[in-house]
Amino acid sequence: MKRRVVKHGASTLTISLPSKWARANKIENGNSLNIEVAKERLIISSSDERHFDDVETTLTGKEEWYVKRILRHLYTSGYDEIKINYHTPEQLSLIRKAIIKLTGMEIVESKPEYCLIKCVISSDDSDYSQLVDRLFWLIHSQFEYFQEDCKKGKPSMANEVKEIHMTVLKLNNLCRRMINKKSLYDSTISKYVYWFLTGLLNVSSFILYSYEDISKTNKINLSEREFELVKNTSDFYYKLLLAYKNLNIEKTREFFEERESLFDDILEVLRDKNPVISHYFLDILKELSSIGNLIIALKVNEKK
Repeated sequence: MKRRVVKHGASTLTISLPSKWARANKIENGNSLNIEVAKERLIISSSDERHFDDVETTLTGKEEWYVKRILRHLYTSGYDEIKINYHTPEQLSLIRKAIIKLTGMEIVESKPEYCLIKCVISSDDSDYSQLVDRLFWLIHSQFEYFQEDCKKGKPSMANEVKEIHMTVLKLNNLCRRMINKKSLYDSTISKYVYWFLTGLLNVSSFILYSYEDISKTNKINLSEREFELVKNTSDFYYKLLLAYKNLNIEKTREFFEERESLFDDILEVLRDKNPVISHYFLDILKELSSIGNLIIALKVNEKK
């Protein structure tokens, strides 16, 4: 749907509203509309509310995954104040454990039957593009640590990689919150960005899982082909990092070309000494393929 821009006076530009949308939202002459700026888009709504400032919920489950999922959803949706009703002290302990991964969230009031959580930082204090840059470079550090430990034959940086993963998880959640809180993208592009962030988180997770598998023996003994897989996967990741950071789609094209040549023989690596490690890095390559497609989609959208 397109609308022609009409100039009124020296500097005022106007467009007409679609009549079907105006009727559905009961827009009449003299009404006020809310306009939000989202990069090259204007988001027009009939309500001033972008997100509720506060919300109340009751925990019905006692499982750790359930508590984490509820709080993460409310946090990334953009709520600043969350009242959580609970039934047992164990649930409160799980709440405290869950908010560690939610940047800025603190328990400001605790009662036997409920607790109040508030976000003590403003989303205006962070820049989304800088956060994504940090995500990319943190995961790049994980790759570098893993390669160095493979050369040494010992997972000496396992704890550091685990700490980096925790930071990646927290920044990933913060990025999702900012997308919703600041309306950075429309609903279609937001879906692509969410998939993109999920792909980055999965890559970080697979490197962590590799370390967890190695910890069973506390040593790394990769074959030449396995180490080549690790190195090539790290190199491909770096190409995608440059593609995103420098807006260079050509780098993405190079990745896909090299990936195809690698996949022709790569399944043979699963027969070597460490099939679990090879499996994780094959999964990383699959995630990088998805990320590459999403980078192309996002960069093409930015040029429109």
